[in-house]
Parts: sequence; C-alpha cells; structure tokens
Amino acid sequence: MEPERMAPGAGRGAALEAVIGAIAEGVAVCAVDGTVTLANPAIRSILGRRRIERFDDIMAALHDPDDRAQRAWRHGRPVELPTDADRERWIELISYPIRRAPSDAPQYLEGPSPTGVDDGAGTIVVLRDITERRQREVIRETFVGVLSHELRTPVTTIYGGAKLLARRDSGVDAATRQAIFEDIVAEAERLHLLVEDVVAMNRFGESSGDMGSEPVLVQRIVPAVVASEEPRWPGVMFDMSVPANVPTVSADPVYLEQTVRNLVANAAKYGGPSSHVLVVVEPTEDEVHVRVLDDGPGIDSAEAERLFELFYRSDSTARRAAGAGIGLFVCARLVRAMGGRIWGRPRPAGGAEFGLALRRMPDDEHPDGGRVR
Repeated sequence: MEPERMAPGAGRGAALEAVIGAIAEGVAVCAVDGTVTLANPAIRSILGRRRIERFDDIMAALHDPDDRAQRAWRHGRPVELPTDADRERWIELISYPIRRAPSDAPQYLEGPSPTGVDDGAGTIVVLRDITERRQREVIRETFVGVLSHELRTPVTTIYGGAKLLARRDSGVDAATRQAIFEDIVAEAERLHLLVEDVVAMNRFGESSGDMGSEPVLVQRIVPAVVASEEPRWPGVMFDMSVPANVPTVSADPVYLEQTVRNLVANAAKYGGPSSHVLVVVEPTEDEVHVRVLDDGPGIDSAEAERLFELFYRSDSTARRAAGAGIGLFVCARLVRAMGGRIWGRPRPAGGAEFGLALRRMPDDEHPDGGRVR
C-alpha cells in the first residue's frame, strides 16, 4: 500500500519548533512587521529577557548606538555587539532572510524586513554568546604585546654582553667581566622563566578541570623544586615542612612543578636578599595544601584576588623587582586546570602567603599498574 501523503505544511510547524528549540544558539523567527513568531529558550537566556515579542526587544537588549547591525545585515555579514546591561558580554548576530514561497505554496506576509533587509518575507535572527572568545582574543593580543616587550630586555642584555666578551680587544677588566657574566646569567634565567610560562599557557585548555588526572606525590616534587631554586637566590634562606606520608593528589606533574616553581621564585624575588621563604605541605581531609610563606613587603588583602589577573602588578611590589605580571596568572590557570584552588593573602606578622590546594586521590581511583609521579 502506498504511504499516506501528508498535506503541504501539515506538521511542519511543530517540527520546526522542535528543531529550533533544540539549537544551542539563540534563534528568533521574525515576521515582516517585526513580530517574533517563534523564539527558542536559548535566545531568552542569552539576552537575559523573559519575553521576546518583537524584533525591537532583541535590539533593545544590545548596545548598538551606531546602527552597526543594520549596516552589517544589509551586506549579509554577522555583527558583534555588547549587551546593554553588561558591556563586557558580547553577542554575535546574523540574519537570514526568509524568501518568498513559490506561488503554489502558502504565502508569507510581504513587506520590509524588520532587520532592514528587503527580503520581502521575514527574517530568522541567530544569536551566539561570544564573550569567552573575545576575552581570549584580547588576552592573546595583549599577551603577545607585553611578552614581546618583556623579551626584548633580556635578549638585548644577553646579546650585548656576549658580544662584548667575545671581542679580544675589549679591554674589559676582570671585575667588569664578572659583572657582565652575572648580568647574562640573570637575564638568561628571566628569559627561561618567560619561555616556561608561555609553554605552560599553550599546554592547557581553556576550561578548568580539563587536566590533572594523574596520581602525583607532592612530597617528591616540592623538595626538588626548592633545591633547584636555592642556587638562583643567594642570600635567601629556604626551609621546608613536608610530612613523610602525604596522600597522593590528582594532578599533572608538569603543571604542579611549574606552579610551585613560580610561587617559590616569586617569594624569593620580592622578599629580596636576607629574606626567608618557607614552603609547607599540609594534607587535609579532602585536599593537600602547598603554602609558600615569605617575610617580604606583603600584599594588600583588598588586591589579593587581582594579583592573579594577567599583567596586574601591585604598586607596592612593582617598585621592588621587574616583572611582566604573567607568573601568578599562569599559576592560577594551571591550578584550576587541575581542578584545584589557589590563593594569596597577607601574613599577620608581615610578608605574604601564596598557596594552592589539590584534590586527594582516593585509593580506589588509582589506575591499575599506573605509576605515581
């Protein structure tokens, strides 16, 4: 028996509504008079509005004083606009004109499009939240700019010093030669740390908790890091408090080493010669804490959270040592990528504490035959 043919248009409305409702992007179907005939839940969530009844409701939620949307849509291009309520939140909009139906099919209403595009039928408007993408682009552009500036100083010092020492007729005395060698070593170490931070930033993904599933022993990594940092900071006294039986944590050994190294170097750099740096490992019921304590100038509790922002540097510490404001930002991203927590706070008696907490790995989660790092 031949299957029953469905009448033209029968059931299509329900099917279209179901499809649009399942789309993650915000979608609104606008008639020629600007009435929204169909809108999915995503568009209300993106715009933060309970009701979307007209095309003007969509545009009212966006900040577009120069009518950029109209100009872009006339040329068939998407447009990016901030929301009116939060200028840091960005939305990409693009419109698709609904063409006139064939003469033998039900006709759409005719007239000017609500978007200003003369399509003669109506418009489908699609919205996508691109806030995270724009933030990554801004960070990337700023990071490249600052990094290129920060790299110039150590490269210039290393190149100039090495070129001078390579000249046989330089006439440099022993004391000056030694000072040049020390400058080269110091700037090479600074260059090395910058490169390590860049490599670390490129290794991890954008979302938190996307790494750090390996079993790692903190008591192996922390002493090794401190031992390797001590020669770099003459005059700074380093101490550790690491229990023998620290529970295994869920982490990434490279991330953890990079984070501890940055925190220890940060404490030594801002504490200066004759300062004291104490690294403490403390297990708790659910986590293992690594705390780096110094007796330097300390930090303001009001700006503690901002210290983990990219390129942010405290006025009180920026005068004490050179830096790019990258290290603590990298630490925060690495720790969060491992599903952990990070903090900074002033010490009551002076100085600062920077610490991180990683999740303890239950015994039944250890991979069979896996090696603990």
